[in-house]
Amino acid sequence: MDVKHISALSIGTVCVSSAAVFIVLSGLAPATITFWRLGAMTLLFGALAGKSVVTELSALSKRQKISLLIGGFTYGAHFVCFNYGFVLSSYESTVMLLAIQPAVAMALGYLILGERTGTRGLVSTIISAAGLVILVYRDYTFSATHLLGDLIVVLGSVGVVISGIAGRRLRQKLSGRVYIAALSGIGTVVALISMQIFGHEFTKTSAGTQGWVALGFLIVFTTFLGHGSFHWVVKFVPLFFINIVIVLEPLIALLFKFALRDVFPEFQDSALTTSHYIGGAMMLVGVFIAFLPRRLKDLEAPARDAPAENAQTIGNAGPVTKGENS
Repeated sequence: MDVKHISALSIGTVCVSSAAVFIVLSGLAPATITFWRLGAMTLLFGALAGKSVVTELSALSKRQKISLLIGGFTYGAHFVCFNYGFVLSSYESTVMLLAIQPAVAMALGYLILGERTGTRGLVSTIISAAGLVILVYRDYTFSATHLLGDLIVVLGSVGVVISGIAGRRLRQKLSGRVYIAALSGIGTVVALISMQIFGHEFTKTSAGTQGWVALGFLIVFTTFLGHGSFHWVVKFVPLFFINIVIVLEPLIALLFKFALRDVFPEFQDSALTTSHYIGGAMMLVGVFIAFLPRRLKDLEAPARDAPAENAQTIGNAGPVTKGENS
């Protein structure tokens, strides 16, 4: 992993962390938000890819096309589930359940891709998860009415990891533009179906003009720059590292809300407490530990279609796949 990859992960994490702020300000229904975000991604990257979309997708094997469908479906489902998590569950529950994402990535990354994180990855996950708990424990209250929302959040976390697994393999075959266009296109269909099931409207927002401005920021800042960065770097970086940085999302979102507390009444109660400082510090330490290789090349691990062959431990991985301009 080099400066380009670390920069992409950093930009992606900061941009994606703004989602909670813009979702609140948009006043749009969960599935509607997903439709507009992924639909815009599909149009933009489809236009950038041009005829390459047909050429590259046609060259995929049947197995790879199935992987793309699964990846796109779980990607779209992740967006819908994440948005519904804030509606059906509490913010505190959603934040704490986010801790399972790197753990799921660690397990599935090993079982399917043969990517081993070792003791360092486990320690990083435990410290980061503890930091998440401390970050929200003062405000957390168990509620049986939130169990459905909690389950949806868990499903969303598993879904984005599965999508990442598909991406690790497909990005070795597809250019970034084609991959993002195809994945987002399938996700857009998932969002459209969800809108029909739940009766959500395309243009109904409770926030008026502010809602559409917030949606614009969601599309450009959070989706294009944030998720776009993750989609590019997934070709070069092991799955675990993309998911461990996500635990910083609630911390950065908290800082965004605190910074905007005097601008938007929705965030006027935002405050930073001692538990926030302690929890945030632990989360940063946990992520920092994950990115402390014994050697610089320790973080390099190309995706593999056959996990049983050449299984590597992150800490003794092979060279990065060539063609980083794609």
